[in-house]
Amino acid sequence: MFSKELSLSDTSHQYLDLTGNTEYSWRIAANNCWCDELGSDPSYITTGENAKTDFYIDIIPPKGSINILQDEISPEFMNIYITFDEQIDEWKSEVFITYDQETTSHNLPQNTNENIYGITELFPGIGVTTIDVESWDGVGNGTITTISLTYEEVQSAVGKNIYSPSQTLMMSFDEGDIDYDASIIIKETDFIDNQIKDQDLHRVSQVYEVSSVNMDIINPVDLAVEIPEHLYHLEYWKFKLFSISEDGQLLEDITSVSKKGLVVGQINNLSSFALYYDTDADFEIPSGVDLVGSYPNPFNPSTNIFYYVEGDYDPVSIRVLDLLGREVKILYDDYNVAGYYEIRWDGTNMNGEQIGSGIYFIDASVGSRHTYKKVMKLK
Repeated sequence: MFSKELSLSDTSHQYLDLTGNTEYSWRIAANNCWCDELGSDPSYITTGENAKTDFYIDIIPPKGSINILQDEISPEFMNIYITFDEQIDEWKSEVFITYDQETTSHNLPQNTNENIYGITELFPGIGVTTIDVESWDGVGNGTITTISLTYEEVQSAVGKNIYSPSQTLMMSFDEGDIDYDASIIIKETDFIDNQIKDQDLHRVSQVYEVSSVNMDIINPVDLAVEIPEHLYHLEYWKFKLFSISEDGQLLEDITSVSKKGLVVGQINNLSSFALYYDTDADFEIPSGVDLVGSYPNPFNPSTNIFYYVEGDYDPVSIRVLDLLGREVKILYDDYNVAGYYEIRWDGTNMNGEQIGSGIYFIDASVGSRHTYKKVMKLK
């Protein structure tokens, strides 16, 4: 391997294939070098009598990929497909399914198709299920591959909120949003920070894969994704929700409202979704939304009052009035730059005392706009 004399302190940098796919062999070369005065002792390379020195280096565990699909005939069953990048030891490898802190183990079936394995199991229940695949290769390298998913059943006549496994995505179904009762699964890919899809868009969330074999959406469904906390200092209206294709291409901007900590969109079809940050986005008020409003309404004991500011530095005044027009409390009186804002009113007057139940008005002046919104405090 070396063409010059080496001492014990010398080093050599060589690339080695550690996956077990390259054959290596070792040899020993020896001669007298400088002490061979007569020059009659040539170099001699030996491997030993009848010795076989070929070897492979394999310290990389088999990499597994897990895909889970609903069974098209029986949606309450999941088809688990597992592939590996090398041949595995099927007797040592196992699949573990965990639900509600209970774990069951399953052997891999005998391989019949290029390191692809399939298992069909009943979804253990609604909510989050975690699947761990313990895989070993023939020389003892092992690893665990993990995926979590949410399985939910949604009734057409009943509203329901469902969450992704990390609870960073929420889907809100109202009564009548789907044609008939159905089930749905949500999977998440590994998070890749600041993945750049083009010059201006940066992916800042997991990819959420939402699918169903029996759901027919007939009214738009709200979908909300949390903005990561470490990005709260960025301008919130530059966060956008996109539907994306299987190969990661952007399909449609589904954003309805962006506000601090949360981006909300509406969907008519199930797909994969992700949150992006658009460095070139300008602030604009979403169409079809109230410029001033509150939630919840009716309320007890507190409500959130939201408003949009269009100008770069508009005066804003938010007050609470009673039925006779008397001032109950000033919630805000200052200037705001363009954006979306929320103020929490805790149901107290200017002295910090809880007011009685009844109807009140939010008197809002934002820039050149002036509006009143009725709110009701419950007993």
